[in-house]
Amino acid sequence: MVRTGEWVSEGWGLVKSHLGVHIGVALVVAVLSGITLGILFGPLVCGWYLILLRQQRDDTYAPQFADLWKGFEVFGHALLAFIIVAVAGAIAGSIIGVLSSVLAYVPVIGPTLVTLVGAAVSICLAVIFLYVFPLIIDRRMDFWNAIQRSAETTSPHFGQLIGFGIVIHVLHALGAIACGVGALLTTPVVMAAIAVSYRDMVGSDR
Repeated sequence: MVRTGEWVSEGWGLVKSHLGVHIGVALVVAVLSGITLGILFGPLVCGWYLILLRQQRDDTYAPQFADLWKGFEVFGHALLAFIIVAVAGAIAGSIIGVLSSVLAYVPVIGPTLVTLVGAAVSICLAVIFLYVFPLIIDRRMDFWNAIQRSAETTSPHFGQLIGFGIVIHVLHALGAIACGVGALLTTPVVMAAIAVSYRDMVGSDR
């Protein structure tokens, strides 16, 4: 059921057909999320998923930049979901920080172990929360039910989805090249790949 390569390939197909719109959306999401300290991240990402999901379901639909703002229809739940995800990330980061102080004393491979542990925890969290924002905008779920549903959906396929999470992690890393400019291309691909995977993992029982 997990088809990492096909998801990324199909996601790229969605993006490249309207590349200018998706690069513009990526830029707006990054800037507005940054200047609002993440407050607008949730609703903006929800709006972006709305665009991508509609692209999949309606061949006649041409992505509209204005549709990004429809994510504000679920502003409250999107914000609360973002806060919970951020807190989970912060807690995990604190644990990794403590662990890192111990691993740093391991000769030769200590720094490498720290990097690997940090990446592994980030990927695991990404898999658990993979479908939270699509569920909020697509099914109008409240934030807590969306978190639970995302975890319930990914847990039976967790091992396989780790591979998908690694690919996403690598794409984000590649996007960080050239002072993050590459993210304007890799982030839309990641978003689209997740939207395609949502169709296969969740959308079939809609």
